[in-house]
Amino acid sequence: MKQTFYSIQALRGLAASLVVIAHIFEHPSRGDPNALLLTGRFGVEIFFVISGFVMTHVAGEGSFAPGAFAFRRIMRIVPLYWVCTFLVFAVALVAPALFKTTTADVKHLVLSLFFIPAPDPQAASDWRPLFKLGWTLNYEMFFYAALLLLFWCRKRIQRSVILTVALGALVLLSFAIPPKASILAFYANIALIPFLVGVWLAEASSLFARVPRWGIVALVAAAALSTAWLYQLPFDSMRDLAPHLVMTLAATLLVAAGLSLERQFPRRGFLQMVGNSSYSLYLTHMFVVGAAWAAIERVDLPTALHWALTPLIYGAALVTAYCSYRVIELPFNRLAHRLTQRPMRTVIAE
Repeated sequence: MKQTFYSIQALRGLAASLVVIAHIFEHPSRGDPNALLLTGRFGVEIFFVISGFVMTHVAGEGSFAPGAFAFRRIMRIVPLYWVCTFLVFAVALVAPALFKTTTADVKHLVLSLFFIPAPDPQAASDWRPLFKLGWTLNYEMFFYAALLLLFWCRKRIQRSVILTVALGALVLLSFAIPPKASILAFYANIALIPFLVGVWLAEASSLFARVPRWGIVALVAAAALSTAWLYQLPFDSMRDLAPHLVMTLAATLLVAAGLSLERQFPRRGFLQMVGNSSYSLYLTHMFVVGAAWAAIERVDLPTALHWALTPLIYGAALVTAYCSYRVIELPFNRLAHRLTQRPMRTVIAE
């Protein structure tokens, strides 16, 4: 089994960067944020497709040890997320005026730490955790749990079929129950579709090395066209199946194009650094962006200058993410692999 997918790491960096750029530009635009909202959500969709792909490879061709799998997942996701969540709670406790709806609610904090969806105490229709960006991690952890329950499958294809049936049933259920009304409604969501697409991309991954040059050109062109199509749609329509499938199609074609170009991706350098830091970049960037917003507002800089400062804000977010990756992520990942007696060979970064 191929252990290293440099294209996937680069696409992770792209996905995180899309979210960061959307948030950086959102503040000075002060107009219709449709394109920015789509950009950030598109980055998340790419992440979800990649997660389905990566976890299918990590689980392997046959059965796997559920305890080791769960421990590595927890050590990969939880430490940094808890740091960010506690930081938001502390700021909300000391300076609540900095937030629109976020409050230092202890119950919401506990539920958030354990990835249990619950309505925001200040907004009953908002089922995001205390640290708002963590809504994606609730879906990630749910997908990991579903995969974990299938540890006994003797063949990967068997596991993929069962996952597709089970999660597909939840997607179908989403059309029959009221949205934003329960934990079941949170998980019975079309947001599960990209995970399943990633699963089947992994099943077909051996084919990408054999895609001819004209096929690669076709994939890249199709990814560009579907992305252009996506940007013709209103952001609010992403809650509906057909528009959401356009976004999933664009993300899928982008990942497929990246996999077909695997041999051309650099093994080291900036793209791989951003990819390695992508989880930290996704979680920590709002602290940097928020601080930049506050500083710019304080000195009352012109909007044009705010736009010009975008590369600096992105650079600061990237430096912060890299430090977070080295100080928090990497040590915990190494510890998890050492305790489960598994070498850190997978640069697909589990």
